[in-house]
Amino acid sequence: ETGMCYPSESGLAATFDTDLARSEGNGIAEDLMHASMGDSSTIYAAMYAPGANIHRTPYSGRNGEYYSEDGMLTGLIAAWECKGIEEKGVHVYNKHCVVNDQETCRHGVCVWVSEQALREIYLRAFELPITMGGAYNTMASFARIGTISGSACSALGTDFLRGECGMKGIIVTDCY
Repeated sequence: ETGMCYPSESGLAATFDTDLARSEGNGIAEDLMHASMGDSSTIYAAMYAPGANIHRTPYSGRNGEYYSEDGMLTGLIAAWECKGIEEKGVHVYNKHCVVNDQETCRHGVCVWVSEQALREIYLRAFELPITMGGAYNTMASFARIGTISGSACSALGTDFLRGECGMKGIIVTDCY
């Protein structure tokens, strides 16, 4: 058996190449479909990726999974990668929405950010994959936005993701 190798999200974003992002998305979706063919009891219809969170601090444990520190660049590259995945019939769960800043003690950390910065930087990275890339689902952050859990924040899930962006899928959490 051979495996497929893809660059990290940061490496992909550094190219500024939306065609490459879409092509990578197609390849990832095809890999998932191929993996499903070997075992009829396992069907990969969705994936917990890509990581569209922002590099907010160099100490974040997930920066290798996220595209960049720029909301527009992250949003555009994620949108085209999502488009490539979704057009093959595999759904994405963009993660971790939003301000997932650390891995150590990440369960319930309170993150403080102004609404302007939240909209211009952090939410843009999740808006564009939905509005441009057809991303169907989202995975919630472990963090709290201020004092409200990201997975229970109706302003984020209902008002923004579903209302403003038009997301049609579900919001999941990998929190136990």
